[in-house]
Amino acid sequence: MEKQGRVYWITGLSGSGKTTIGTALYYRLREQTDRLVILDGDILKLVTTGGYTREERFVRASKYGRLAKYLADQGLWVILCTISMFDEVRDWNRAHIDGYIEVFLDVPMDVLRKRDRKGLYSRFAEGKVTHVAGLEGTTEFPKHPDVRLVNDGTLSVQACVDRILQAVPAAKSASLRLAESWDEAYAAVADGWDAPSSFAGAVKAWLAAAGERVASLSGLRILELGCGIGQDSLYFLREGAFVTAVDASRTAVSRLKAAAGADAQAIFACADVLKSPILYQSQYDVIYLRRVWECIPSAERLPLLGQIRQALRQDGFLCVEEAAAMDMEPLFAEAGFRCCRSERLPDAARWMLQADASEEA
Repeated sequence: MEKQGRVYWITGLSGSGKTTIGTALYYRLREQTDRLVILDGDILKLVTTGGYTREERFVRASKYGRLAKYLADQGLWVILCTISMFDEVRDWNRAHIDGYIEVFLDVPMDVLRKRDRKGLYSRFAEGKVTHVAGLEGTTEFPKHPDVRLVNDGTLSVQACVDRILQAVPAAKSASLRLAESWDEAYAAVADGWDAPSSFAGAVKAWLAAAGERVASLSGLRILELGCGIGQDSLYFLREGAFVTAVDASRTAVSRLKAAAGADAQAIFACADVLKSPILYQSQYDVIYLRRVWECIPSAERLPLLGQIRQALRQDGFLCVEEAAAMDMEPLFAEAGFRCCRSERLPDAARWMLQADASEEA
């Protein structure tokens, strides 16, 4: 099975067979992997709120898409069975979820009325309910699904599953391809990366100059994003900091863990910094990035800074080193950071930043 997550978004009106086909797909895939979860609309309603107006259903459908993305970004394969008849939701899914496969169970209304297990269609006809997808003029049916199945009984459940399994998502995401290229690069690097970068030493000096509270690194919580093999993370560990070191390369993280030892006061995470919101739920004194920004798509930089700002303590620091050619100060200002110190060298630009005191940290 691929390392990349996947989402099977199985949609159709009530009675179209979403749960039946989704469950069959789940157990077929379970023969290949346990890295799998199924989320049915009725189950999801146990942990969501709201009624059945179009606006309320749209809010729920949007949340379902974001939940599916969150799970897929962690490498899970997700089967999500939901009506969610909104073009905007499906467009968002396709734009933001790697490995997205949209399955539309297209069933004639006369067949749905005959099935009507939940009594929705009959109650609508009797005027007992007013909001039923498919009977409202605002229902937006999928226009370009990856798989369209006319599930009117002419196909067996297993034949439907076979058709779904023939669909393949887009090629590997750019982030996964990049991680694999770094795996190859780090595998070829010889040992001996014990010496920290000059930037790590400069950060220690800057922090000491910033005030008595950070006179040393001892006891500080430091998050390094894009740590590579981790010579700077190891340096911060030796200085007494508690370090969370993150990189998308499994090779790099594995070597770093071995170098640090089992008793290190650290968390080593193989993760994509753009797809791991759990990283930013903790609070850090220092968030450290060295030569990372050029690998981050332009459209993702401001959202990432927003997550970083959320994860920094009110008096914490964001420390950044990047190629001098990149003009990042306007971006920092837009994200609510103020530059405390900056140093420009022939081959790099360096920033020490804090959240602007005029804004909520």
